[in-house]
Amino acid sequence: MTLEAGPAGIVSPRIVDNLVDAVLVLEDRGRVLYANPAVGRLLGRDVRSLFGEPFTVLVPEHKRAAYRSNFQELIASDPTSASRAPERVTVLCGDGSELPVEVGVFLVAPERGPRMLAAVLWDRSNQVDIHRYQQVSEELLTFVAGASGSADQTVPQMLGILAGSMDFEFATSWRWDTDSELLRCEHVWRRNARECETLAAACDQMTVGAGEGLAGFVASSNEPVWLTDLTQAPHLGRHEAFVSDALRSGFIFPIRTRERLVGVIELFTKAHRRPDGPFVEAVAGVGARLGEFIERLDLEAQRAWLVAKLERSKRQQDFLLQANRALAGSNGFRDAVGRLAAVAVPTLGDVCLIDVVDSTGSLVRLAARHADPRHQAMTDELATHVPDLSGSHPAARALRTGESQWSTSMSEDFMRRTTKGDRHYEVTRALNLESYVSVPLLVDDKTMGALTLVTASSSRRYGEEDLWAAEDLANQVASVIQRARAFEEQSSIAHLLQNSLLPSGLDRIAGIDVAARYVPSSQVAEVGGDLYDVVSLAGNRVALVIGDVEGHDMTAATVMGQLRSAIRAYLLLTHDPGRVLSMLDRFALEQPTPRLATACLAVLDTSSGAVVVSSAGHPAPFMVSTGDPAAPMIIRPGPPLGIGGGRYPVKRSKLSRAATMAFYTDGLIEAGRAGADQRIEQLARTLNAQSSLDCGALADAILAPESNPEVDDAAVLIVRWTGSGRGGSTAPV
Repeated sequence: MTLEAGPAGIVSPRIVDNLVDAVLVLEDRGRVLYANPAVGRLLGRDVRSLFGEPFTVLVPEHKRAAYRSNFQELIASDPTSASRAPERVTVLCGDGSELPVEVGVFLVAPERGPRMLAAVLWDRSNQVDIHRYQQVSEELLTFVAGASGSADQTVPQMLGILAGSMDFEFATSWRWDTDSELLRCEHVWRRNARECETLAAACDQMTVGAGEGLAGFVASSNEPVWLTDLTQAPHLGRHEAFVSDALRSGFIFPIRTRERLVGVIELFTKAHRRPDGPFVEAVAGVGARLGEFIERLDLEAQRAWLVAKLERSKRQQDFLLQANRALAGSNGFRDAVGRLAAVAVPTLGDVCLIDVVDSTGSLVRLAARHADPRHQAMTDELATHVPDLSGSHPAARALRTGESQWSTSMSEDFMRRTTKGDRHYEVTRALNLESYVSVPLLVDDKTMGALTLVTASSSRRYGEEDLWAAEDLANQVASVIQRARAFEEQSSIAHLLQNSLLPSGLDRIAGIDVAARYVPSSQVAEVGGDLYDVVSLAGNRVALVIGDVEGHDMTAATVMGQLRSAIRAYLLLTHDPGRVLSMLDRFALEQPTPRLATACLAVLDTSSGAVVVSSAGHPAPFMVSTGDPAAPMIIRPGPPLGIGGGRYPVKRSKLSRAATMAFYTDGLIEAGRAGADQRIEQLARTLNAQSSLDCGALADAILAPESNPEVDDAAVLIVRWTGSGRGGSTAPV
C-alpha cells in the first residue's frame, strides 16, 4: 500500500477510496490517519471528523482501556509474524448505538518512519457471534453442572455469569407463580454495586401479572424482546428508573421447561445497543436450559425440605414415645419429672433443668440432667442454685411472663447476670453452656414452673423448631406436675380398686392356651394402670389386650377399668384392632379425668392362626415359634391413647402351630431401673429356654426374681395357639 499526502496534509491511500469494505489507518499513537467513505456508511459518521482523533472514540467507553492495550501490543509486534485472524468487536455509530463488527488488522512497518495499523471492518450485525455464544453457553453449562444449593443461592451467581458474559450492567430474575399467576422479581444483579440504585430499588420484590410491564409481556408472548432505547418508552412501568440510572438498551427473554413457564430474565445496559437479531435468537435458547436448571433446584429443595420434615417428625415421634414410656414406668411425680429430663437429653439439648413453684410459693429445682454422664456430678450442683423468681434468669422470666425465652448464644455479661455468686458462675462456665431455651410450665393458663434446655460444647444453636419441641416437653412436664400433686393424696384403697377391675379369671377358649400374671407396685399408696384381657369373639376369633395407663394412683386404676370396658364394647362393633384403638383414643380424650395410656390389641383367628396386631405406643409382643428364636413383632406403633386424632396401623401375620405370643407392660423392662436393653434380652432368653412350659408356668418364669429382680408393677399375658379352635368360650379358668 502506497500512502500519499493529500490536501491539507491529510494522508489518503487513494487505492482504497472506492472499496466497499470499511478501512481505517491509525498512526503509532492510535490516532486516525485515514478512514475511507465505507467507514462513514457503516458507522453513520462524517469520516473527515475522525481524522486526527484517537481511535477510541469509535468504541464503547467501558471497553476503551482494553482496546487501547490491544492496540499498543499490536503496534509493537513483530511485522514478520503470521497474520492475526479477524476478531469480533463492538464499535460506536454516529447516533451513539453499538454495532458488532469483525476487524482484520494489518501492521505497516516501513524501514523509515513511524509504524501504522490498517484495519478492515465488516458488518456482522446479521450474523451470530459463534465464539461469543459458545463462551456464554459454556460458562453457563459449567456453572449449572457444578451448582448446588437453593435457587436463592445459585440464581444470583447465574445472573452474574449471563450478564457479565453478554456485557450488560444490570440483570433481574423473575419467578412465575402458577397459583397467583404473578411474576415476582426475586433477584437483582449489578456489575457495580454503586450504580443503578433506583432501578434496583424499584425491582425489589416487584410483582406483575402476565402482559404487565416488560417481564409480564415476555411471559405472555413467550418470545424474547430487544429494546434499543428504553428512555424513549415512557409507557414502561419503570421508565423513571431507567432514565434516572441512564440505562438505554434491554434484552428480556423467558426461561421455561418443556411444559411450563418458570420465569423471565431481564438484561439492561447503559449502551445504546442495536438489536443483535441472530445472537438474541441463539441466546434465548439458553432460557430452556436455565428453566430446567431452576426446576431441578426447586425439586431438590422440596426433596430436602421433605426429608428434613420427615426426619424432624420422626425425632419428635420417637421423643414423644420415649416420654410416654418414661411416664408409664415412673414412681411418683419427682421420678416422672426426672425421667422426662433424662429423655430430653441429648435429643433436645445437652442439659435439662426443671424448676417448679411449690405450695409455699418458692421455686424448687426438681431436675438437673446432663447428656454426658461425666458431667452429671457438676450438673447436680446446679440443682442447688435455684433462680430468683424476681431475677433475670431465663427460667424466672419465663415463669413471670408466661412466655418462652430463647437465645442462640450466652454472653459473658449474661452469665454474670444469671448466676448467684462465684461458685455458680464457675460451674456454668465449666459446663461450656452455649445456647438456651426456657419454656413456662402452664396448666389452665397458670404458670407453675419453667423447663430450661441448654446446649453445651456441641456448637448447636437453638431456633424456632427447637422451641416447639421444648414446648411439647413442657406441656407434658406441666401435666405430670399437675397430676402428681393429686397423686400424692391418693391412698392404698386404689389397690383394691385395681384388683377389682382386673379380670379374676380368663375364659377357656378352644384353640389357645392362655395365662396372665400381674405384679402390683410395692408402694403402699401407689397402684398401676396395667390392664389385660382376653375376649372371645364371633367367628372363631379371640381378642388379646394389654395396656398401661399413665400414673400410679386411683385415677389410673379407674381409667384402666374404663378402657377395659370400652375395649369390650368396641369389639362388638369391629374386629379391626386399628379401628378399636382409634375409637379408644377418642374415648380416653373425652374422659373427665383424661390420662394417657398405651395399649396393644391383637385379634387371633383360632382356626387358622391368622393374627392382626395394632399398638398405641405399647411395646410389641414377643413371638416364639418352634425352631425360631424369640423376637418382638415388627409393628409401627401409633401414638398413645388420649392424645386425639391418632392413626393406628395394623400388622398381619400367621402363627405356626404351637407358636406363643408374649405380651407385657413397660414395668417388666423398666420399672425405674437402668438397663432396659439387658432386660429385654433377658426376656428373650427366658422365652427361648422355657418355651416348652405351659402358659402359666412360662408367665411365672418371666416374672421370677431370677429372671427379673425387683420387678415392680408389671403384667404379662401369654397366649399359645394350639391349632384346634372351632368355637367360642366354654368356662372361666
